[in-house]
Amino acid sequence: MEEYIHLVWSIFIFVTGLLFGSFFTLATYRIPRKLDIVKSRSFCPNCKHKLGFFDCFPILSYVSTLGRCRYCRKPISIRYPIIELASGFAFLIPYLFFGFSWQFFIVVITYVYAMLYIGIDVMRYKMTDEEKEEVKKQREDIKKKKLEKKNNNKTGALSSEIIVAIGIFMLFFVSSIFALRNYYGTLSLTSKKSEALNICLNNINNEKSKDYASIANRNGTTKIGNTEYAYEIKVSDYIKNGTEVVSGAKVIESIVTFESNDKIEEVSLKCIKVE
Repeated sequence: MEEYIHLVWSIFIFVTGLLFGSFFTLATYRIPRKLDIVKSRSFCPNCKHKLGFFDCFPILSYVSTLGRCRYCRKPISIRYPIIELASGFAFLIPYLFFGFSWQFFIVVITYVYAMLYIGIDVMRYKMTDEEKEEVKKQREDIKKKKLEKKNNNKTGALSSEIIVAIGIFMLFFVSSIFALRNYYGTLSLTSKKSEALNICLNNINNEKSKDYASIANRNGTTKIGNTEYAYEIKVSDYIKNGTEVVSGAKVIESIVTFESNDKIEEVSLKCIKVE
C-alpha cells in the first residue's frame, strides 16, 4: 500500500512540474512584453489565436498536433515540451531524494525562481523590434502616470511579476500537497489498521484452536510491507459480574500496536475460551 501511495505522489509531483513548466513558457514570453499572466488565456505566438482547453495540456497537446499550431499550422518551438519535461523531472527528482521536506521545497522554489528569472532575460533578447518599441512606449506611459516603478534593471532583485508568478503557483502547489497528504495519510492509517485487525483475528483463532491447558501469554512482531506490527496475547480469568471467577473459562485478548504518522496506534480483540 505504501508503495502505491509513493507512486501516486510521484506521478502527482511530476505532473505538477509539467504544469509549472507550461506556466514558465507562458510567463517568460509575456512578462518581458508586459502582457497579463493571470487573467488572459494562452494564445499562439504566431497567429495570436486563443488556445482551447485541450490545447493547454503539457506535452500531450504538442504531441497530438505534431508540434504545430492547431489553427495556423505553423511549427511550435521545441522549447515548450523541453521546458515542461525538464520542470517535471526537476520536481520529481528532489522528491525522490528528500520526500516532503524543507530540502525539497528549497530546491523547488530555487528552481522556480531561476527558471523565471533566466527565462525572462533570454526571451527579452528574442523580442522583435516592434515588440521592443511597444514595451518602450508602455514604460514611458507608466513612468508618466507614476503608477509603477521602472522594473527593467538587472540588479538581481525579484521583480513584481516574478513574485506574482511564484506566489500564484506555490499557493496552488502547497495547498494541493497538504490536501492530498491528508487524504493519503488517512488512507494509509486505515490500511494499517486493517492489517492489524487481521493479525488480531489470526492470533485469536490460533489460540482458540489450541487445547485449553496450552493457551498462555505470548508476544512477538511481524512485518507487513514497511510497517512493523508488535502483537501481544494476554490470557486471564473470566470474571462474571465483576467479582465472580468462572472456572473452566479464560479471556483471550490480542493486542497489536504499530506506528503511523509518528504516532503509536493500537488495535485489540477479545474472546472467551471454554475448557
